[in-house]
Amino acid sequence: MSTIDDILQQIGEFGLFQKLVFLPLCLLSALFAPVYVGIVFLAFTPDHRCLSPGVAELSQRCGWSPAEELNLTVPGPGPGLWVVLVTG
Repeated sequence: MSTIDDILQQIGEFGLFQKLVFLPLCLLSALFAPVYVGIVFLAFTPDHRCLSPGVAELSQRCGWSPAEELNLTVPGPGPGLWVVLVTG
Protein backbone atom coordinates (compact mmCIF):
# COMPACT_ATOMS: atom_id res chain seq x y z
CA MET A 1 0.00 0.00 0.00
CA SER A 2 1.36 3.41 -0.97
CA THR A 3 1.80 6.13 1.62
CA ILE A 4 1.29 9.82 1.05
CA ASP A 5 5.05 10.33 1.02
CA ASP A 6 5.39 7.79 -1.81
CA ILE A 7 2.65 9.49 -3.82
CA LEU A 8 4.17 12.96 -3.32
CA GLN A 9 7.58 11.67 -4.34
CA GLN A 10 6.09 10.14 -7.49
CA ILE A 11 4.17 13.26 -8.59
CA GLY A 12 7.10 15.57 -7.94
CA GLU A 13 8.37 18.29 -5.67
CA PHE A 14 7.13 21.85 -5.12
CA GLY A 15 7.98 23.11 -8.60
CA LEU A 16 7.67 26.26 -10.64
CA PHE A 17 3.94 25.85 -11.35
CA GLN A 18 3.14 25.40 -7.66
CA LYS A 19 5.14 28.52 -6.85
CA LEU A 20 3.34 30.51 -9.58
CA VAL A 21 -0.04 29.45 -8.19
CA PHE A 22 0.94 29.86 -4.54
CA LEU A 23 2.15 33.48 -4.87
CA PRO A 24 -1.10 34.98 -6.28
CA LEU A 25 -3.16 33.03 -3.75
CA CYS A 26 -1.05 34.47 -0.92
CA LEU A 27 -1.45 38.00 -2.28
CA LEU A 28 -5.20 37.52 -2.67
CA SER A 29 -5.47 36.22 0.88
CA ALA A 30 -3.49 39.22 2.15
CA LEU A 31 -5.92 41.58 0.41
CA PHE A 32 -8.93 40.00 2.12
CA ALA A 33 -7.31 39.71 5.57
CA PRO A 34 -8.76 43.05 6.81
CA VAL A 35 -12.25 41.82 5.90
CA TYR A 36 -11.82 38.65 7.94
CA VAL A 37 -10.30 40.47 10.91
CA GLY A 38 -12.77 43.36 10.65
CA ILE A 39 -15.68 41.03 11.38
CA VAL A 40 -14.29 40.54 14.87
CA PHE A 41 -14.44 44.26 15.61
CA LEU A 42 -17.56 45.21 13.63
CA ALA A 43 -19.84 42.38 14.76
CA PHE A 44 -19.51 43.13 18.49
CA THR A 45 -22.16 45.42 19.94
CA PRO A 46 -21.27 46.62 23.43
CA ASP A 47 -23.90 47.01 26.12
CA HIS A 48 -24.24 50.79 26.20
CA ARG A 49 -26.67 53.65 26.50
CA CYS A 50 -26.47 57.38 25.97
CA LEU A 51 -25.65 59.57 28.94
CA SER A 52 -28.22 62.29 29.56
CA PRO A 53 -27.89 64.79 32.43
CA GLY A 54 -31.66 65.26 32.52
CA VAL A 55 -32.32 61.58 33.13
CA ALA A 56 -29.60 61.41 35.78
CA GLU A 57 -31.16 64.33 37.65
CA LEU A 58 -34.63 62.82 37.39
CA SER A 59 -33.27 59.49 38.59
CA GLN A 60 -31.76 61.14 41.67
CA ARG A 61 -34.96 63.03 42.51
CA CYS A 62 -37.14 59.93 42.11
CA GLY A 63 -34.68 57.57 43.81
CA TRP A 64 -34.50 55.17 40.87
CA SER A 65 -31.92 52.41 40.72
CA PRO A 66 -29.90 52.11 37.48
CA ALA A 67 -32.13 49.21 36.37
CA GLU A 68 -35.28 51.24 37.01
CA GLU A 69 -33.77 54.19 35.16
CA LEU A 70 -33.24 52.00 32.09
CA ASN A 71 -36.77 50.57 32.30
CA LEU A 72 -38.56 53.89 32.90
CA THR A 73 -36.83 56.15 30.36
CA VAL A 74 -36.37 55.85 26.62
CA PRO A 75 -34.70 58.19 24.12
CA GLY A 76 -37.07 60.84 22.80
CA PRO A 77 -37.72 62.10 19.26
CA GLY A 78 -34.79 64.53 19.18
CA PRO A 79 -31.30 65.02 20.56
CA GLY A 80 -31.32 65.59 24.31
CA LEU A 81 -35.02 64.72 24.63
CA TRP A 82 -36.25 61.87 26.81
CA VAL A 83 -39.64 60.32 27.38
CA VAL A 84 -40.39 59.21 30.93
CA LEU A 85 -42.68 56.21 31.23
CA VAL A 86 -44.28 56.27 34.68
CA THR A 87 -47.35 54.20 35.45
CA GLY A 88 -49.65 54.49 38.45
